Amino acid sequence: MEKYIKKRNIVIFLTIGLTVFILTFFAIYLLGKENTKSRVPKYDFIFHEVDFDTDILSDPEYLALDRSVSLKLGNQTVTIDDGYRSENGTIEFMLKYLNCIVAGDYNSYKNFFSKLYFETENVPEIFTMQRVYEITVEYISETAVTESNKNYTEYRLSLDYKINRNNGTLRNDMGSDCIRTQYFLITDREGSLMIDTIKSFDIVDDVPIEIDFVGVYVACAVLFIVAIIVLAVMKKKRSAKGSSGNQT
Repeated sequence: MEKYIKKRNIVIFLTIGLTVFILTFFAIYLLGKENTKSRVPKYDFIFHEVDFDTDILSDPEYLALDRSVSLKLGNQTVTIDDGYRSENGTIEFMLKYLNCIVAGDYNSYKNFFSKLYFETENVPEIFTMQRVYEITVEYISETAVTESNKNYTEYRLSLDYKINRNNGTLRNDMGSDCIRTQYFLITDREGSLMIDTIKSFDIVDDVPIEIDFVGVYVACAVLFIVAIIVLAVMKKKRSAKGSSGNQT
């Protein structure tokens, strides 16, 4: 009878230990499988052929696209044109900026940017007319700033638009007919409105990464051993308790 009990306990220990091992292995494996992709920047767009000769404003295909500008102010969205007037001039500034890139006016383009911008960034030296459409400007906020006894205002806006047949001469961070939001910081620090920064979130792609299966096996083995030790300790305590009860 005693041998039977010992065999039964061994079978129970092995069964529980093996179950813990299998469950732990699959839990770690599935967790690893779920994270076998890493988010990394992706800039592998296929751009259209560069053409400096075509006047896009004479192209019926481009003119048929929605080239209107939507202005988002909080929960309100309105359609605006070049005649729109804002209190601080930021929307007119953005409309001029858009007209500049549509016209391919690379000579005037650099004039939209502040000295601060050029300390860390560059602008394209040359670009074609841009087939911009489905445009949305969002006015986000304005903040009064005092810096070195100088007062100025920071304006934050975002800009969405698509470029039909994007050739990458202006925007090489987005493909054709897709949107990548730009976030503008515009200030009047230099006496007139200028762009200090333009930021965009990284476009990311999923790429495989290697899983350290040796580490997974080691972790499972350790957990298996710990489970056996715990079960053995519990058995010993039960045996000791049973012995003390029998002596009583």
